[in-house]
Amino acid sequence: MHTIRIPKIIQFGKDAVSEAEYPKNALVVTTAPPEISGRWLDKMGIQDYMLYDKVKPEPSIEDVNVV
Repeated sequence: MHTIRIPKIIQFGKDAVSEAEYPKNALVVTTAPPEISGRWLDKMGIQDYMLYDKVKPEPSIEDVNVV
């Protein structure tokens, strides 16, 4: 079984990243390149993660089937 957790509260604004709590491990699905994602993960203190960055915005059925 797999579990996806989405925060109940979304914090935003100046320094919001430093005020929130993050897990120590995560699966990150993103359209951002690893250089950018890695900086954010470091800033959030997430040390153990798997990064899937082969996502296209608004993917077609063909894009989804490739995965």
